[in-house]
Amino acid sequence: MFRLRGAVKRAVESALVGSGMVTRRIERDRSSVAILAYHNIVPHGEPTVGERSVHLPQETFARQLDLLSTWYDFVSLDEALEDFQTDVPRPRVVVTFDDAYTGAVTAGFEELRKRGIPSTMFVPPGLLGGEGFWWDMVTRRGSETLEADIRTHALEALEGRQPEILRWARAENMTIRDLPPHARPVDAAGLIDAARDSNVNLAAHTWSHPNLSRIQTDEAVTEVRRSIEWIRGRGGGPQTWFAYPYGLTSQPVAEEVAACTSGGLLVSGGPARQRGRRRGSRSSVPRVLIARGLTLDGLLLRVAGLVRS
Repeated sequence: MFRLRGAVKRAVESALVGSGMVTRRIERDRSSVAILAYHNIVPHGEPTVGERSVHLPQETFARQLDLLSTWYDFVSLDEALEDFQTDVPRPRVVVTFDDAYTGAVTAGFEELRKRGIPSTMFVPPGLLGGEGFWWDMVTRRGSETLEADIRTHALEALEGRQPEILRWARAENMTIRDLPPHARPVDAAGLIDAARDSNVNLAAHTWSHPNLSRIQTDEAVTEVRRSIEWIRGRGGGPQTWFAYPYGLTSQPVAEEVAACTSGGLLVSGGPARQRGRRRGSRSSVPRVLIARGLTLDGLLLRVAGLVRS
């Protein structure tokens, strides 16, 4: 497996794909499963505002879906993880979204409906219909991106708690962006209506999106259970999938997730099944993080498990 960095990244990715490496991997590993982790989809003609890496243009999303359909079959999360078949004609991919951005629910679901592709949306119910997510809203004056030290302080000292992070940012005289509608979380009614019309499974993502590896275990368990109950109360089955906010957790929380859900998903780590083996445990299923700026060659390499996500 390769780890690519620096200015030569795109050229190396193109050369690797051109060498036939992806084709050979697909032919030899047809039972593989990759779960794609998206966040927001920016509708045609709308500006990108916020942490750019999580806001993928609609046209880019559409191109990715069309490219992957040449090589892979799109299936639901249940199909992919509850039944790890080995006698399938092509490898499989799963589309998932974190956070219930309005752009994902509108532009993203639109592209999926056109192609008949199922998906899963991981929802933090306590933030639905709000002004936005802190990582999109907070910057230093004059900056367009979320600086690493702000992110670290927000996730560790402030435990990923949105109200505390916004209070701290205002006290530090940081810029608090006013986000366009597509970059905010959708409201509950809009989410449920869109999911019903789009072959989307709603799943749990805690109630308020804290850092589960930092908050007290009792509070973390409450965050998990409360979000699960919300999903069940809106059409979800007795079991639901769960995605860890920021991809972070602790051993006690992972054990709780394993006990009360179908499984817990990380935000990165690569394919979920590769070379005939399931990767990760039931409480730590890896995904392929799809960030803005990823080339189509880079996408193929990551989904095939040839380059780390």
